[in-house]
This record gives sequence, structure tokens and C-alpha cells, in this order.
Amino acid sequence: MVSGGERDGTAATGAAAVARALARAGVRRVFSLSGNQVLSLYEALDRAGVAIVHTRHEGAAVHMADAWARLTGEVGVCLVSAGPGHANALGALAMAGSGEAAVLLLSGHAPLGRAGQGAFQEMDQAGLARPLVRWAEVATAPAALGPLVATALRAAQRGIPGPVHLSLPVDVLEAAVPAVADGGAADGGAAADDGPPDAAAVRAVLEALGGAARPLILAGAAGGRPALHARLEALSARSGAPWLRLDHPRGLADPALGRAAEAVAAADVLLLVGKRQDYRLGYAAPPVLAPGCRLLQIDPAFEAIGRHRPAEVAIVAGLLPALDALLAAAGDAAGAGAHAAWRARVAALRAAPAGAGPEADAVADAAPAGAPAPGLHPWAVLGVLADALDDRRRGGQAVCLVVDGGEFGQWARARLRPAAPGDLVNEPSGAIGYALPFAVAARLARPEATTVAIAGDGAFGFYALELETAARCAAPVLAVVGNDAAWGTERHLQTRRYGPGREVATALLPARYDALAAALGGHGEHVEALSALRPALERALAAVAAGRPAVVDVRLRSVPSPAAGAL
Repeated sequence: MVSGGERDGTAATGAAAVARALARAGVRRVFSLSGNQVLSLYEALDRAGVAIVHTRHEGAAVHMADAWARLTGEVGVCLVSAGPGHANALGALAMAGSGEAAVLLLSGHAPLGRAGQGAFQEMDQAGLARPLVRWAEVATAPAALGPLVATALRAAQRGIPGPVHLSLPVDVLEAAVPAVADGGAADGGAAADDGPPDAAAVRAVLEALGGAARPLILAGAAGGRPALHARLEALSARSGAPWLRLDHPRGLADPALGRAAEAVAAADVLLLVGKRQDYRLGYAAPPVLAPGCRLLQIDPAFEAIGRHRPAEVAIVAGLLPALDALLAAAGDAAGAGAHAAWRARVAALRAAPAGAGPEADAVADAAPAGAPAPGLHPWAVLGVLADALDDRRRGGQAVCLVVDGGEFGQWARARLRPAAPGDLVNEPSGAIGYALPFAVAARLARPEATTVAIAGDGAFGFYALELETAARCAAPVLAVVGNDAAWGTERHLQTRRYGPGREVATALLPARYDALAAALGGHGEHVEALSALRPALERALAAVAAGRPAVVDVRLRSVPSPAAGAL
């Protein structure tokens, strides 16, 4: 679809140039909250055939773009207004950066012609965003808008993916752009990861993995993306080296990893694929790594190589090109047989319990007579949910898990072990609250899958009104809310540090999030007895199948998770 200026060959607007650049790049959806400075872009996106998913908060728009990028391999694009709208988006943008997600934040901006004069919502937006992104600019000329968008999209996907930002002054968006100046894509500039990986380094990595007794591959957050996940699976099969994804803020204490820290400590050759030598890996020092462990590293950033421990072999290249080169050099040979016992040991450690006792499965429905109801144990609650989802998987139904941070989220990681490339979890930033907007975007990206968001009541409250977005945008998801009427993680930390009864500012009201769902166009269930949980889940899943978002609000016992205190 074309704008009016294109029909007669006369000038179009800067907004039309942005919209066409996005459409040419294959952008199908933009996640947004509207505002004065971007109204012309709304009209232009509509003309260009790019759908707008409009949200209830700017942070939710960024989270949705983040989830879209993780699931599709595309750049997730979000659009917000100037000043406060831009500022509201930055917390979520920080999480996208920590989670290695290719996100383009487009923000309206005060008029360039009034720069420094105190215009409405004038702010140094690029300056605010720069510490959180790999590229940030303010557009200064209408004719440059198309090339700038192309540059931003390329920068977001280069090397290890990450967020970028472009501010769009309202007068630049509304100015005329000669049609001849509107096309073309800018070259993002040369980068180290643009060239082919060094062939000698590729051979050296394969020889080191093949000659090891206990080789191990560790990937960072990007290892959860479908394309990279598939290549890591293939490299593991051909080299015989098992692989793990280390993306959680608690590092090797992530309850989803079981006792995998023991495997890392036992490895004699360790290949880091986009995994930085940070606190989550014990800065690559003993006792997390064995003193004699040979370290190999793949990273597009030269400065990340050997940051704390020298890398014996390094491939400075983009992760996908580097893995493609390794797979091509490895050929079709299957090396798993050479390391079968080691692979089995790593798998067993990965699957080992993370500290939850099996007795939690037998938690009684009710407290003793006369005692206040304690709520349900999270381990038991998640066991019922796991059974319900397993039944759907056995029936051929795809399931996408979205697990929030916080205490209930840690229980979910321990019990459900989300690890499929379509599962979405909190990553190194340690942020919470994103589960519902992530789930909405996941349902739009994968409409064939049953999408389940798991969050505690505190985390769910961040973006609870996005239930209305889910209902309005035909993105029915199931949210399971573990409701202990508290900021659980902080409550347990305070109890441990200061003693029982010394908790401060951690209590919440026992709010009914199921009632909120019903008020916002969805379906709600409230559960206080374990025997009532499975029927409630089935009714909620039926509502989702009929096109309505649903919330199952579960009265939860406040119990420290297996990873409590790991940070």
C-alpha cells in the first residue's frame, strides 16, 4: 500500500518513509502506545500494511517487541511517544539488552526546529537510551529516515542481538520527502563479525572438543533463540559435547539447571558461545571452573574474549556464522558415542532436583480446623499444571511457557524446567513483571500454541491491564498467578537476614486477579484447594481455546524457592 505522495510521484512525508522502510524489511507488527508526536506514523503504518498492537503501557510495548524478537528471529519493533513515553520504555529496554533481544525502539521526539528552546516533552532521549543499547540516534533530515531505519534494523541483529533506538522528531516525520530520496538501505558500517570465521580457529575448536574427556558447551541468553538453539543441538550431536544454556540471573544456581554446576566444574574443555565471563560463571575462575579447564570462546566482540580467564582458542565472529562454520567443518560425523557416558552424566545432573522435596506433592488441601488457611504449596500447584500441559503435548498441542521472575517463577523453573526454544524466561537482568506482555506477543507469533504465563501476584501486577490488550487483540493466553499476597522474594530475604516478624513493606492485599480478568473481557478462576485446581485449569484452557484470555488465581503458601538466596 502506498501513501498519497507516492501515487502522483510528488513528495511523501518522513512518516511514510519510516513506514515503508519497516515494511520493506519485512516488519509485520509494531507494538506501541500512541502519543502526539507519532500520530503521523500511525497513519503511515496503516497505509503501509504494518499492523499496530497498541498496549496499555510503553514498557509492555517493549516487552512484546522483545518476546516477538526472541521467538521469530526478526527485529521486534516498538513505537512510543516522546518524553515521558520514551522514559517509560527504558526499563523494559534494559531487559531486552540483558536478554540479547533484537529490539528497535522508535520514539517520537520534540520538534528539531525547537531544539533547546523548551519545546513540549523535550528530552535528551538518545542520551538516556545510549547506556542501554548498542546504537542510538536522533533523526535530523527527512530524506535520511529510510536509511536510518535500515541501519537500526541491521545493528540490532549484528553479532549477539541487542536493542537499538531511533528518536523521530515530529517535524521531521511530518516534513516532505522527495520520493527519489526515500529508498535505499544504509550500510551499517563494517564490523568484525561480518567476515567469515577464521578457519584455523574453527579447526582448533573442533579438535579440542574431540580430544577432551569431558567437553562442555555453554551458551548465553541467545542460545534460547530457535535458530541458534538448532545449531547448538547439531554441534552437540556432531562433537559429542553436551551443551547448556546459562541465562538466568542466578547463574548456575538456576533451579532449572538442577545440579549442572557440578558438570561445569568437572569439564576439562569448555566452549563459551556468546556466554560472557561474568558473575554467573564465577568470572571463569575456580571453583566454578576447574583450574586446568581449557577455555574456548566464540564472541563477536573482541573485548569479551578472555576478559577474566585467557581463551586458548577464540573465534571473533557472529554466533550463527561461527556455528555454521563449525558444523560445516565437522561434517556429518557423529561424535556422541565417544562421550556417551559424559553426556549421560550431564543430563542426569541437569535433571536432578534443585532442592524441592517430593513431600510437597502431598500437601493437604486445607489447614487443621480453626487454623488460617496456609495456601497451597507452589511445588504441588505446578505439578498439577505440568500434568495438564503434558496431556496437551501428548495430544499434539504445542505449548509455549512464559515464566516470570520472582519466587513463584523460581519454583516454576525448578518444577517445569522450561528449556524449549519457544519457552520464554527471565534472563540476566533479573527483571520481573514481563510475563503477561511476553505471553501476548508469543500468542501472536505462535497462534498454534497454547501460551501459558506463570507469575507471582507481585510480578503480575506490573502489567495486569494488558489482559485487556490480550482480549482486544485476539491473543488469548492463560495466566497462572501464584498469589501469596506478598513480594515473596524480598519477604524471605528479610526473614533470613533480620528474623521472623521483621519483614518490612513486603505485604500485599490478597487481591482477586481472576475478578480483574473477568472485568477486562477474560475468564477468571480462583483456587484455594488442590483438588479444585485441575478442573479450574481445564475451564480456563477451554476459555482460551474459545478466544478469551484467562487467569487462574491460586492462593499460594509463601515458601522460599530452591534457589532462594543464590544472589
